[in-house]
Amino acid sequence: RSLFLEPWGLLLTTELEIRPMALLPLAADLGRLNMDYPTLKLFQDVVDDATPQLVAAGIQLGGAGLCLEQFAGFVASTVTATRQLAAECLQLNYLFAEADTDIAPGSRALH
Repeated sequence: RSLFLEPWGLLLTTELEIRPMALLPLAADLGRLNMDYPTLKLFQDVVDDATPQLVAAGIQLGGAGLCLEQFAGFVASTVTATRQLAAECLQLNYLFAEADTDIAPGSRALH
């Protein structure tokens, strides 16, 4: 996850690694996913030499400032929605399956 402080507020992003064979089905399903997760902006990031990714971004407007409760609520709701999205995408076989922690402790689909 990455948190960016912008002049207009906060941007919290998470990248999910997409199975290359799932690029087209995911692209076709992206509109529905964006509607099902209205607090997230979802898009694909495809670079030649890297694993394709589904980027989930949450924004919190707050140019005048945020209180601690607003910040905590924003982070909690964005993380919860991203986890639900990741679970759905795993079920739809869009993402790499989660690795067995005994075999590959460093492998994660959600980072």
